[in-house]
Amino acid sequence: MKDSGIRKLFVMLSLTLLPGILLWQGADCQAGAKTRQVTVKYEGKVISTDRLYGLSADKYMLIPCKMLLKHPETGVSAKYNRKKKKLRLMRNNIELVMYEGRSKAVLNEERIFSLGTKLRTVPMSGKKMLMVPAKKVCRLLGLSYSYNAVTRTIRLKARKPVIEDRSSIQSKVFMYMDTKEFVKLIGPIAQKDYHKNGVLASVTIAQAIHESWSGTSLLAQKGNNLFGMKTNLSGNSWKGSTWGGKVYWKRTREEYGGRVVRITAPFRKYSSVNKSIGDHSAYLKNAMNGSRRRYAGLTRTKSYKKQIRILQKGGYCTFHDYGKNLISVIKRYNLTRYDK
Repeated sequence: MKDSGIRKLFVMLSLTLLPGILLWQGADCQAGAKTRQVTVKYEGKVISTDRLYGLSADKYMLIPCKMLLKHPETGVSAKYNRKKKKLRLMRNNIELVMYEGRSKAVLNEERIFSLGTKLRTVPMSGKKMLMVPAKKVCRLLGLSYSYNAVTRTIRLKARKPVIEDRSSIQSKVFMYMDTKEFVKLIGPIAQKDYHKNGVLASVTIAQAIHESWSGTSLLAQKGNNLFGMKTNLSGNSWKGSTWGGKVYWKRTREEYGGRVVRITAPFRKYSSVNKSIGDHSAYLKNAMNGSRRRYAGLTRTKSYKKQIRILQKGGYCTFHDYGKNLISVIKRYNLTRYDK
C-alpha cells in the first residue's frame, strides 16, 4: 500500500473503535466482508471519507483493530503485542487491555468488563484481521457514536462530564477527562483545603493523580476515594475526619522489604470527592503515632518537597519511589500554581 493509502486508512479508523460499525450486518465472517464508502465525523467535523471494513458476528458489530490508531481529534491510540496476542487501547487516562480469543477487557489494570464476544482473527479481503466489538469498546473509552445507514455516516463524539454540584463532586465525571481537566476541576478544591488544613494543594493533587489514575481507578469510581485511604490508618482515628463510615473492599498491591504482594483490604467510601480530599488532609494533619504526630511538621512548611519527604518518612506509602513520583507529577502539571 502506498504511503498516501496508509495515511488515509490511519486517519480514518483511528476512530474507530469507533464506529460501532453497524453497517455491515449481512457480511459473512467466513467468506469475508465487502467494503463500503463511509463518511466519518468527529464532533461534527468530517475527518475521513473512505472505504471501511466491517462485519457482523454473534450479533455484535466488529471492526479491525488496525484501524484503532492514534488520531489527534479522538485521542485514541492502540498497541498490539503479536506474541502475547494482547491489544491495548488508550484514551486520556483510560487503558483498555484485551486478548485475542477472549471476551474480557481489563480497564486500568483492575476493572473487568465483558465484551459480549471474543476478539477474533477473521479473513477479510484476502487478509487476516483482528476484530474488536466497536460499540462496547467505544463506550469503555469514553466515546459515543451513531450510524446513519441512509447517508452512510458515522458520527463520533467525546462523552462530556456533567458536573451539577461542585460542592459534592462524584468521581464518575473523571472517566471522560484527561489529567489536565482533572487538575482544573479539583485544583480549586485542594487550594481551599490547603488554606484550611495546611497541606499544600500541589501535594494533594499530585497524590490524587498518582493514587487514583486521575480519578479513574476502581476505588475512586466506586468509593470517591482518591488517596487509597483504608478504614484503619495509623491505628487510630483523627480530628476533623469527614468519613461517614461506609466501606469498600478491594484487592491492592503493597511493597514490603522490596517485595510486592497483593492483599484484600477495606477502604473508606466517601459521599463525594470533596469529602475524600477533606479526610485526607485531616489525616495528614492530625494522625498520631503513639504520643506524637505521625507527620509532624508537615503543615509548618510551605515546601512541597519537604512535605513529601515527611509523608514518605511517616510511612504514607510502602513503595520506595513514591516521593520521587509525586515530585515528577507536580513539575509536569505545574501544580504549585495552586499553592497560593
